[in-house]
Amino acid sequence: MKKSRNDLILILTLLILLAGGILVFFRLSADRFTVTALDVGKGDAFVIRCGNDVTLIDTASDKKGDTVVTYLRKQGIRRIDTLIISHFDKDHVGGADRVLRTFPVDRIYTAACKKDSEQVDEFYAVLEAQGMEAAEVTDTLTYEAGGATYTIYPPMQVQYEKKDSNNSSLAVMVERDGKRAFFTGDAQKERIEELLALPDISCDLLKVPHHGKIEDNTGALIEACHPVYAVITSSDTEPEDAEVIRILEEAGAEVVLTRDGEVTFDLNLKGSTGVSR
Repeated sequence: MKKSRNDLILILTLLILLAGGILVFFRLSADRFTVTALDVGKGDAFVIRCGNDVTLIDTASDKKGDTVVTYLRKQGIRRIDTLIISHFDKDHVGGADRVLRTFPVDRIYTAACKKDSEQVDEFYAVLEAQGMEAAEVTDTLTYEAGGATYTIYPPMQVQYEKKDSNNSSLAVMVERDGKRAFFTGDAQKERIEELLALPDISCDLLKVPHHGKIEDNTGALIEACHPVYAVITSSDTEPEDAEVIRILEEAGAEVVLTRDGEVTFDLNLKGSTGVSR
């Protein structure tokens, strides 16, 4: 009888500990605000997790699509709530077909400026095969997801003097509990001028536009954003401009390069931001 009673006490204790662990896990998940920048060479792929919501901004190149899929699987992600394609350059949309074939995606937002390429054709072919549609963002769009506010800023022009695709990049601001991450796609000079005209682009984390290439107004953008961290998606063969790093460091930002490896920013820490590789 005494042994049975002790076994019962042990079982109850384990159940209480298990329940407590589950509650802590769900509490941590509910409070989560992380941004992971994947190491996909000169290309973009960002995984944003707010609470239990998963957003993917860009999908790298066709060759790096499997890297994106593998990372998501390792994280135990089974579905994507929102996929945002900032613009249709192959190093941003190339892996989208693999992602869409692997994961259910609830909603998709894209830039309106189209570009002829095999990667874009594959993206739309998968959408059609799966009976899905992508919404083109032509007006500022704000929505709530996972306790965060997402604001997507479309380009203000249909055509640009130079680099229509890059300058047509969607910009995305994500804010939760006073912390902000700003994604600028491949914005170049004309598009950066539009971003500078926005009311407030200050942020804790800045995705530096166009893989860290310098523009005449790069300094003005960095000053307006005044980020704690700046992440640059470059590669060893196509590195960022040294002048951009100098401007960022002089502005007090810690510069993180994806060519040094995948990196995760934890924006939920009170009073600070955690960075892990």
